[in-house]
Formats: sequence, C-alpha cells, structure tokens
Amino acid sequence: ETQSALVEGSNKSIMFSINDTNARVNDQIKQMDVPARLIDSKTMVPLRFLSEELGFTVSWDEGNRIATISE
Repeated sequence: ETQSALVEGSNKSIMFSINDTNARVNDQIKQMDVPARLIDSKTMVPLRFLSEELGFTVSWDEGNRIATISE
C-alpha cells in the first residue's frame, strides 16, 4: 500500500520507496544509483547499496559476472 520496504539490521534502519533513488538510512536521506523497483510483485533493491549500508563489502567478478558479499 505504501510502495515502500523497510530493512533493519546492524543498528540501521533502511527505508526504500519504489521508483525513488533516495533511501532513508536511520534519519538521513542517501542517494542511490538506481531506484528500488517492484517487479512481479517483488521488491528489488540495489544490492551494493543495501549491503554496504549494513556494513558488508561487495566485490564484483566481471569475468564470471558474480557479486560476492562478505563481512
């Protein structure tokens, strides 16, 4: 109904609004490269943005087209 998604973890609260490149991290607005999207009734959020905001490291292997997320 609100066209938004909330992720909580690592002492952070991240609110995504569908088709908006702004995300609210705790009480700060942060800009994302791409917006959250609603695809086939599923909310898709930018993986790198979400992971890094939660304190993880994201690596991209271009040759194998694999994203790796680690602590």
